[in-house]
Amino acid sequence: MNKKVWLSLLLVFALAACGGGSGTTNDATAPETAKSGEMVRVAMDTEIDSLYPYKSAAADTATILDNMFDGLVDVDENGEVIPNLAKSWEISEDGLTYTFHLQEGVKFHNGADFTADDVMYSLDKLGGVTGGEAMNSKYKGIATMEKVSDYEVKVVLKEKNAAFLTLLKVAILPKGYEEHETHPIGAGPFKFVSRSVGEQIVMERNEEYYLKDKVPQIPGIIWIRIADEQTKVAAMKAGEVDILPRITPQVAKQLEKDATIISGPQNLAQFMGLNNKVKPLDDVRVRKAINFAVDRDEIIASVAEGRATKISSNLCPVMKTYYNTELDNEYPLDLDRAKALLKEAGYENGFDLKLTVPSDYQFHMDTAQVIANQLSKVGINVIIDPIEFSTWLDRVHMNRDYQATIIGYDGKLDPAELMFRYASDYPKNFTNYSSAQYDELLKKGLQTTDIEERVKIYKEAQAVIVKDAGSVFIQDPDRIIAVRPGLEGLKLYLIQKMNMEDVHYTK
Repeated sequence: MNKKVWLSLLLVFALAACGGGSGTTNDATAPETAKSGEMVRVAMDTEIDSLYPYKSAAADTATILDNMFDGLVDVDENGEVIPNLAKSWEISEDGLTYTFHLQEGVKFHNGADFTADDVMYSLDKLGGVTGGEAMNSKYKGIATMEKVSDYEVKVVLKEKNAAFLTLLKVAILPKGYEEHETHPIGAGPFKFVSRSVGEQIVMERNEEYYLKDKVPQIPGIIWIRIADEQTKVAAMKAGEVDILPRITPQVAKQLEKDATIISGPQNLAQFMGLNNKVKPLDDVRVRKAINFAVDRDEIIASVAEGRATKISSNLCPVMKTYYNTELDNEYPLDLDRAKALLKEAGYENGFDLKLTVPSDYQFHMDTAQVIANQLSKVGINVIIDPIEFSTWLDRVHMNRDYQATIIGYDGKLDPAELMFRYASDYPKNFTNYSSAQYDELLKKGLQTTDIEERVKIYKEAQAVIVKDAGSVFIQDPDRIIAVRPGLEGLKLYLIQKMNMEDVHYTK
């Protein structure tokens, strides 16, 4: 069987090749450039939710931890799975048995040698293979594991899973090490140094990184939490931060003369999550009414300033053939139809709707305000409830204690990873959407490696959830990054990935 992932979806933009902001400025006002030998300072929107990679859920956390940990596989710039800690592998004809040949001479940050024991320990933690509690349901499909030698592992699945290789980008941890929450140890290009809760995380270059051509050129990274957009602007202008990895179009305009601006689709499905088990959102007519009342074009124009792609399902158009374009006109703006559906459902006079939004993300807050104005036209009184992202994770993501929310699902390599977030038995399906037909289609999609058949299945699954109005799917906003003059090499991927080992000084 082919070792490659069948979906090629990543685009890469080299920082040095991108325009939009590094032009000439007056010498008196030109921003100071980053100097060789300095730690690179990156401003993040949210507080990291966990240093333990198997427990984290936030996109910002994934970005940070990805620079400390390596997995069995990685992703190249064409969106294909490539070797990492596994230097090669074979897949049996029946698609159930994976044999991994591991890199030798790799050391974890604590000096311990990387071996097959660490792979089995990590996958057991994730999937509960030997009887323990699985930390991630996506890995419960592992039936058995066998250590063939110190550098060879055999993994047998319970049933075929076409997305299995993409799951193996997950962090491999050293066997027996348990201090993940306070001092994480990985085998990646950067090593953990310290954390000041709510303020910053410090990493240093891993001089012993096994990929010698990828040993970072920068000495380290300081990840600083700055949630306020204008504070970010001031920090960049003052030379106090070097990279702003996620900014709004409005902030990008303010920094055009002070930074290099790069942007592109990020494969992030922004949506209005509707709790399908609470009134009145448990009524499909109400959910459809909301869909007909939301003007996605206005949101893209006013919030994203045109730097976004409209989406009609729980996948983004950058997923190419998997994205169901036939659903693009399922919910055109139609206030009369929305009012008729509300009347039919017994809400002719509308109702109050509490919209819980993570205040750390200005883009989601701005979207919420536009939607509130739009829904008022059909009698729905939206009450925006801004909360910190850490509280959102607990209240909405974990405990499902909400009516509606605005959030984004970050992109994955395989469509199954995104679509399973709405599966009935998925532990973090906080929308409470449930459809036996949808679940069955997802299962079928994993069990075939025929691309045409998978495309057909996933398009059908998208149609099911969209016609059920499981959520209001809005847009894939461009990811916009600002980088201080003097740095280059940063690449923008269509997954939540920011390889800091590629960043280097211009002088």
